Amino acid sequence: IPLVLLSFLYYILPRGARQILAIVMITIVILGFIHNTIAPIQVGTLQDAVFLRQDNLAQPLSLYILEALGIPAIFFFVRWLIHRGYHKQILYVLIAMNLIMVTQSLIAAGNSGSFLRKENPPTDPSASINFSKDQENIVLLILDMFHGWYVNRAMEENPGLKNIYDGFVWYPNTLAVSNITGSSIGPMLGGTQYTPDRLNQDEDQNLEQKITHIASVFNRKIREKGYRYSGNHIIYSVDDSLTYDTYLPKWHKDWNNKNARLNIGVEKEMGFTLLWNNALFYTAPLVIKPGIYNEGTWFHGNIQIHENTHKTQPYHFLRLLPHISNADSKAPNFVYLYSPATHHPWDKMDESGNLHPNVSPYENNKWALETLTAWIEWMKENGVYDNTKIIIASDHGPHWWFYEDDVDTDIPITPNTEVKKINEHAMGLFSLLMVKDFENTGELEEDWRFMSNADISSIIFGEDDPTKAELSVDRTLPSSTVLWERKLWERNQLRIIKQFEVTGNMYDLNNWKIVD
Repeated sequence: IPLVLLSFLYYILPRGARQILAIVMITIVILGFIHNTIAPIQVGTLQDAVFLRQDNLAQPLSLYILEALGIPAIFFFVRWLIHRGYHKQILYVLIAMNLIMVTQSLIAAGNSGSFLRKENPPTDPSASINFSKDQENIVLLILDMFHGWYVNRAMEENPGLKNIYDGFVWYPNTLAVSNITGSSIGPMLGGTQYTPDRLNQDEDQNLEQKITHIASVFNRKIREKGYRYSGNHIIYSVDDSLTYDTYLPKWHKDWNNKNARLNIGVEKEMGFTLLWNNALFYTAPLVIKPGIYNEGTWFHGNIQIHENTHKTQPYHFLRLLPHISNADSKAPNFVYLYSPATHHPWDKMDESGNLHPNVSPYENNKWALETLTAWIEWMKENGVYDNTKIIIASDHGPHWWFYEDDVDTDIPITPNTEVKKINEHAMGLFSLLMVKDFENTGELEEDWRFMSNADISSIIFGEDDPTKAELSVDRTLPSSTVLWERKLWERNQLRIIKQFEVTGNMYDLNNWKIVD
């Protein structure tokens, strides 16, 4: 889009101004090509997760030198062409550049599978979460990257949480089936038959197709049990293959009527802002990228207090839960919720709606536990708590390399003295699992049986539910570390780094065995 506009200006501007414009445009294209070829992830986007530390923008000195020499070279070359009278040729080159970029964009849009398809999952007018007072309800809440052991610390610092989470059983000895969401979400919804190595046995379908299939099977089981289905997006799946009774978007316009109560600002348009910010950042010389990035605030400046943006909406959503729920349903209800609010970069939000960025993983996770208490209290006050089964889980633990300070945890680890690699990989594989069964009461309990977050579907559907079996710590469970890659959902194969078999207490890393 910027090149199209600049090309039009080139055509109508006087000859003297064309020289500068041509130099700018050709430099933009060349720099964009260089950046896309050499390091597309590092210098091609404005992702907060990538630039959590601004020094991640630093590139090898050779690239700075190359650009410092290249930009003047382009300037004098284009100037020479203009002085030689090659105006039409330059215009033709600019037109060709536009055609190439438009073609590339159309191909990319077509390959996304969403270019001509308009997904329109059913939503009720208020996009509210339905509960029944006299029928069973089941809630599955996935908190991305929540560290399971943090429950212990949070309950010690705030003992009142044990009473609020009454009826819950916390399973501290819960192993994540994998270290990234793309390879964990399938087993969480479908069981161990969908572990990364088994997903890789299907070489024809990409990850998005595989997860969509698992989500469809999950949905069918919910329907067979007679539940009404409410939920938000199942990550890495295609929503329009699912059938929701109520689809919960990232933000619904009718939720704005709760803004005054929760001190939430007006929703801010980010689409075109992100477009031109990314375009500017993508093609800017390396030396000025830190100034544009501006320590995470980008070129558009600081986020104002209470703004409702793409960044703040996941936090507002957890705060909104008691305000967008109702107890009017006459049917059994199943509620699926996935929250990225506990994912890095770790932030938290106070009761006044102010976002506090760059807190520790623990502060973020504790914030989520405390924020959810308002929803639990709402369930109790509206008579739907006892007849509701609630599973709160995480797909995996934190990715510690995104945290600047020392590992922020007091996990009772026994290191593996023989295989050092196990100690490194295990730190992101301690996941959260808390379960409140129907009619269960009493202060929050600990149960040290050995669990996997791949047990969740069994817990939901009562298929050899390990929480109902005799206490056991002798199970052997699979886990793996998988490389997160660009456009992971389009890949047919997950790149597995390490596979493990773990027996007994997962905190004793001598119980971990590397599988060849």
